[in-house]
Amino acid sequence: MTGEQTGTLVELAKNKCKISWSKEQTNEQITGIVEDAIPVIMHLLGIKEEDENDLLSPGLTRGLFLEYCLYCWSNQANEFTVNYRREILTQRHRYEVKYGKEETEELQ
Repeated sequence: MTGEQTGTLVELAKNKCKISWSKEQTNEQITGIVEDAIPVIMHLLGIKEEDENDLLSPGLTRGLFLEYCLYCWSNQANEFTVNYRREILTQRHRYEVKYGKEETEELQ
């Protein structure tokens, strides 16, 4: 993921967390949350690197990413998987089907 893409995710996360002020400490903290959240969400949802841009596109994947950032901002990251289990499994299944289909097409 490029720095510009990460910057876009930081701005989206700031909006989700209702951060309207600009302080260096806050910016560093939310940037750290976003940088840590990218691999966590990709792992939870089973997203391969080639599809990491799905985090930038409107939809359930980006929504889950931003909710995770909000939970981290609120020091409640451990509650995220409990509260979003159904959505996580739905998206994970979507990616498993996608990648399974791609593998099948490659074999033919």
